[in-house]
Amino acid sequence: MLCYYFTGSKYGLDNLKKKRLKVSNLNNLNDPFEMLCVETADKKVKSKLTFAKDAVAQNFGILCFSGNWTNPVQWGHYAENHSGLCLVFDIHEECLREITYVPTRLSPRDIDLDTEEAAFTLMTTKFKHWHYEQEHRSILWLSGLDKESELYFRAFDDNLKIKQVIIGVNSKLKKSDIVKIVPRDVEVFHAKLHDTEFKVTRDRTK
Repeated sequence: MLCYYFTGSKYGLDNLKKKRLKVSNLNNLNDPFEMLCVETADKKVKSKLTFAKDAVAQNFGILCFSGNWTNPVQWGHYAENHSGLCLVFDIHEECLREITYVPTRLSPRDIDLDTEEAAFTLMTTKFKHWHYEQEHRSILWLSGLDKESELYFRAFDDNLKIKQVIIGVNSKLKKSDIVKIVPRDVEVFHAKLHDTEFKVTRDRTK
């Protein structure tokens, strides 16, 4: 399936040149409720969740993708106010886990925190107000990734295949800047604001 990765211009160009993406640590994501989708009024439950989050952060990394590139909020939040890029990847569905969005935190009675599957539920359940992201996650063992200093990277390959590069509405980058650093079969195009709807669309004049 096609998945969309929003990034700033500098890091986007670096990703394309080095054919890789930086893998996020669970503790560095922008949602403070990561892995805390369960009610924590009970101190034992809170302790279990804290332990689980630390254990997962030490062993796993996350790549976050969207199922949609036309939402202007995504561009505003993750692509430097529309001046960055959206990298489009073809990813096998079995490599992804779709986020479930919920209106309230889960009850400890509804999830067995001692099971392996519970960890994946915790990593893929978020508050409903994040729904606009239409997020899909690739959850990766850190031990299988390339490491540089204290950062981890996932290389492009057949399971993370770059297909398109979309240049943001306010970007100073030109199509020629991108074409020269990506494979010939990668499509590069500019975005523009839609004329009648609150969304971003393809600019066919450039």
